[in-house]
Amino acid sequence: MSISRIYLLALLMVLCLGALPSVAQDKYVRNANEEIYGTWVNEEMFPAKMVKLTDGSYEDYYPASAGTPFRGGKQEIIRKWTDSDGNVFYETVDTFTFGSIKGIKTYNLWKVSNGRAVMEMNWSEGAQFPKEIDPKGYNYFIFHRSEK
Repeated sequence: MSISRIYLLALLMVLCLGALPSVAQDKYVRNANEEIYGTWVNEEMFPAKMVKLTDGSYEDYYPASAGTPFRGGKQEIIRKWTDSDGNVFYETVDTFTFGSIKGIKTYNLWKVSNGRAVMEMNWSEGAQFPKEIDPKGYNYFIFHRSEK
């Protein structure tokens, strides 16, 4: 095979590969005003308080009045969308970086109500996000925004 045919074949391969659809998804870039950020409380839950910070870290407290978090970690927002009712949904991957479950990674579906006062979530330890917010699921949590 001549050199010119090799170059032509290589050029065709590059052009064909460039025409294939991209399967990579753009990485979500969080902003400082995400609806999920803030302090969320429900004394009947464990944890009773979750604090989600703008740098992507989170802290869990029990009881809600505790001065020191008992666990926490980093949260990566994978996807965000708003439904027709104005509720904001997030898919996140949370990695616990301190506390008794350090190293555990969870896949979460969060819903922040259209009034931004209630946050619900379901989680999974498998590498799949929950398909819906299921209040009857063992992995369901509900919190209310706190100004504290």
